[in-house]
Amino acid sequence: MQVPVYAAALLSVFFQVQKRYKKAYSWPAINTIRKLLAKHHGIHKSNRTIIRWLVDLGEKRLIKRVQRTRRDKVLGTVFQSTLTKITKKGYKVLAKLGVPVWNALKKVFSKKRQAKDVYNVPELTPVPMEDRITLKEIRELRRIGKRGIAPA
Repeated sequence: MQVPVYAAALLSVFFQVQKRYKKAYSWPAINTIRKLLAKHHGIHKSNRTIIRWLVDLGEKRLIKRVQRTRRDKVLGTVFQSTLTKITKKGYKVLAKLGVPVWNALKKVFSKKRQAKDVYNVPELTPVPMEDRITLKEIRELRRIGKRGIAPA
């Protein structure tokens, strides 16, 4: 598979960001991607061109992009930078270009997950009805602040 120069540069940028933070994904902003492309690859392009390239890489299944959002009471849905993950096909392209991807991936995924000890789970006791707090009381506590005790 013949890949354009920009694809190799973008994959390299994403891989280096992932490697730096020891994650299997990254979410650099478009401006950050533009600065890294200029610094490490000598590619000076506009934000819109980089967005076109990212869409093209997504269509070629070299990367997977997920739009990140958060909910705000005043603003509603607030968009954040897009999470980007290099696919298996993308890693193969990087490997063909001579990037030592497999050793870096071993370091990312070698974190051993500790098994949860099932026998040391504390017993859950039900809370009596008179000790439960209502939603109205929770709102009152939040309104008052973190003083600890609400006025009677």
